[in-house]
Amino acid sequence: MADKAWFYGCRFISVQDTLADGFGRHYFQNCYIEGAIDFIWGYGQSIYQNCMIYVKGVTSKEMLENEGMLAGFITAQGRESEHDTSGFVFNNCVIEGDGKAFLGRAYRGYSRVVFYGTTMSSVVVPEGWNAWHYKGHEYVIVITSIP
Repeated sequence: MADKAWFYGCRFISVQDTLADGFGRHYFQNCYIEGAIDFIWGYGQSIYQNCMIYVKGVTSKEMLENEGMLAGFITAQGRESEHDTSGFVFNNCVIEGDGKAFLGRAYRGYSRVVFYGTTMSSVVVPEGWNAWHYKGHEYVIVITSIP
């Protein structure tokens, strides 16, 4: 992907690695992004504005027999250091689907993903985030609205 790219009303549909937000600065507005595992991934510095994030269900034969479903990952952001300016911001988006997913997993040691004003359905697993190989190194900021 190029630096300073803008995507308006685009559809990105796959299962794994749907949208490679590899490097550079990007703006996604009114886009539809569908996938199951790491479907928005990379090292980009990007804003997702008013986008629909659709989580596809992933199962195996054994899971179907037990009425289970594999929880995927919406994001896999790869920020490399605390000085790295990359990260994903989801503003006024909607997350829904027919599967289950974590909001993301740490693709590198300093992953940064922000969901702001985003409507999240029950497809998001209660744990929310998966530290993957970086357990014990999480830095979490919780933002609540002030009346």
